[in-house]
Amino acid sequence: MVFRPTDAAYADTLLTHDSIGYVRDPVGWVSEHDVLLQNWVAAVSFRTDPTVAPMRLDSLIAPSRFPAVSPGGRLVAFMGNRGGDLSVTTYPVPRRRWRLDANGVEPQWLAPGELVYRTGVTWNVARVEPVTGELVGRPTQWARDPRFSDTSGWSNRLQPDGSMVYLQGPAETRGAFLRVVPGWETQARAAVAEANK
Repeated sequence: MVFRPTDAAYADTLLTHDSIGYVRDPVGWVSEHDVLLQNWVAAVSFRTDPTVAPMRLDSLIAPSRFPAVSPGGRLVAFMGNRGGDLSVTTYPVPRRRWRLDANGVEPQWLAPGELVYRTGVTWNVARVEPVTGELVGRPTQWARDPRFSDTSGWSNRLQPDGSMVYLQGPAETRGAFLRVVPGWETQARAAVAEANK
């Protein structure tokens, strides 16, 4: 569904397609006339104008997942279809692709020339030329959390204040000792035999 943030009513546009199994998932709101969608199975990103009927889907990038348009709408960052292979190209017409990180996933824009992305439990910032998308310097570490818990779909989301929202797992505890219980196997078998009587 597409919901216009300025509307007082509920969403009034439903995105549908008649081909079963060719799912198009809205993933980005560029403007009132420009919405990003992705087909997760086929790893294709699309754009559409939800105000035009009948709705027309224009292929944007393939293979791609997690497309994210920069503030100002000049660049789009995306990752490859198997995870990683983070790249940037021009938007709305893709031209040369600049590969930023072979292992980078889930790109999000901090500013027109600053992109934050994740590699494992570490978030990095890549600085790019804001018109072409060419990498400027090497990416730097932005944050790290060994307790980061990956989830299906977007695993983390930048907030307007620059903070990151994500699921944090429990603290790791390390055993300080190893306890050996003599005859444990015999005791376990006897307990199972007793329970089965």
